[in-house]
Amino acid sequence: MPRHRRILARGELVHVISRFVDRAHVLALPGARTEYTRRLGLTFAESDWTAVSYAMMSSHVHLGLIVGSTPFDDLMVRANAPFAQWVNRLRRGLGPVFADRAKSLVLDPGHAGRLIAYHHNNPVRAKVVSSARESDWTSHRAYLGDVPRPPWLDVRLGLALMELPAMSEGRVALDRYVDDRRDERVLPEAWDPDRERRRLRRDRALAVVVHHPRASARGVDFKPQVTRHRWPGNMDELLSAVSDRTGVLVEAMAGPSRLAHVCEARRVAILVGLELGLRLVSVARAVGRTGTGARRLTRGASADTQRVVATLVDELRRPAPGDLEALGGRPEPERRKAG
Repeated sequence: MPRHRRILARGELVHVISRFVDRAHVLALPGARTEYTRRLGLTFAESDWTAVSYAMMSSHVHLGLIVGSTPFDDLMVRANAPFAQWVNRLRRGLGPVFADRAKSLVLDPGHAGRLIAYHHNNPVRAKVVSSARESDWTSHRAYLGDVPRPPWLDVRLGLALMELPAMSEGRVALDRYVDDRRDERVLPEAWDPDRERRRLRRDRALAVVVHHPRASARGVDFKPQVTRHRWPGNMDELLSAVSDRTGVLVEAMAGPSRLAHVCEARRVAILVGLELGLRLVSVARAVGRTGTGARRLTRGASADTQRVVATLVDELRRPAPGDLEALGGRPEPERRKAG
């Protein structure tokens, strides 16, 4: 089954978890935490995502992030893939280092304090230390000012989300807040988006995809959405629509030209195809590119390009009547506005 690009709105607070294969203590390797921190720095420097907390445990990594415009899956690949290569070189090994792609849970911004405390107390719950301020594995000591903060960690924003001043009294209050919540959990123990997706498919008899779950006072809402795996149009129709919109001939899109306006038309065709649920390799083949080349074109789309893509998707998509009612009348998520 193809994986779906996970959609997030800019400014949302997300709890991200990346686990290592077989719960291996990868970050216990010499220099591993320093290297992963460096990789995160390079990744965040090229995006507008912001980190407000982290916990780098031996077998997994927690991140508290504020969503930017870079697609979530692309962001995590940029950080995790080079680190996995570094680990394999260090261990002289082969194969995957991370256990599947990163998990994510969207939280209300009002829960930022609980999320930060949860991350900072991870070493405490693991019985590695007796208090959060004793560990270098989390962002807690950076909040307290005991160690230099990584450039990609926004302590001021984290304190602001907790409605604490970015001064010594705010840091003291945070330390007390974290200490009082050393046993508190943010994620339900049985949180499993894949299992929920299978249940919805079985019970509803519809193709659904579980987007980022969202936590609230009522529990976790998996927000199921109808997916359109089989767009009723064809590739010729898609390319023709892109050609009409961009003024670039279909033959030019599928040819070897590297002119900027032709490459931009290819980018539009690929992004529209992905939004319509088509396989990346299929759209890539239609515009004469490899899967890797097509994936590269999906990155860094301008605001104007995103608007063109959104318009074409709306024009080409043919919603199936009654699909939304079958899922309880949920509307599809509003498309994120660029800029």
